[in-house]
Amino acid sequence: MNTIAIPKIQHFLLNLLVMVGAFTPNLASAALIFSEGFETDGNGTRYVTSISEFSDGTSDFFTRTNGSNISTNYQVNGFEGDYFFTAQDIDGEGEQALQNLIFESIDISSFSSLIFNVDIAEDDDGSNQDWDAQDFVSFSYQIDKGGYTDFLSFEAQTSSGSNFEPAIDTNFDGIGDGQTLNSDFQTFAASIIGKGTLLDILITFSLNSGDEDIAIDNLTLTGTEISNTVAVSAPPTFFITLLSLLGLIAFNNYVTTTCKKNCRQHNSRNSFC
Repeated sequence: MNTIAIPKIQHFLLNLLVMVGAFTPNLASAALIFSEGFETDGNGTRYVTSISEFSDGTSDFFTRTNGSNISTNYQVNGFEGDYFFTAQDIDGEGEQALQNLIFESIDISSFSSLIFNVDIAEDDDGSNQDWDAQDFVSFSYQIDKGGYTDFLSFEAQTSSGSNFEPAIDTNFDGIGDGQTLNSDFQTFAASIIGKGTLLDILITFSLNSGDEDIAIDNLTLTGTEISNTVAVSAPPTFFITLLSLLGLIAFNNYVTTTCKKNCRQHNSRNSFC
């Protein structure tokens, strides 16, 4: 039996093909990492508020609600399920106007390309939304307790004065300059930059007068799951082409070697040799 000799470079390419085809990491599509819709009471378990949730039954509140424990005049539309979280005139019942809602220790260790989504609305009084210059709601994150970074912020459309529409602050300068809020829930999305093990999301509210409000719902975090599990998968087109090329080279070597051997044996001068 004749053995086909493959040059060293062909050995190298063949080995590379086998290694890459067998050990390519398995990259999955975007996966849901975290979600919160406030359909059940998660305070103290899934999230924490800086003060106890409260409502005076009408216009001062900081609470998860289905509308039954706040003013019937408070109207927002398009929330998921039955409940959402809302805040208005937070200091109206003796609390400080600045309060927060935090989601801690979200495991992101196996994910990259993080995207946060939240649905937000604001009760429209018919003429404007009554936010003042000092009113805001911001979303911040930190990874592995490395310090918070703002990634989504809503401000009044002014640097001074009262009774302006709230809008997304696209450049974080304290003035709303983007999409405005209204009584219909809208979805806002933002990237979370960085990698690590545990993610905290902090929502800070500063709303200190009547008609200065916000409602949030349907918070989600998605990311690309990275698996280090060795997976045997079909080789890409490039490697199929490379394998074909190696086969042609090997076949050419075989034909050439066989032809020369036959020519020597028969002392032939055939032009094919």
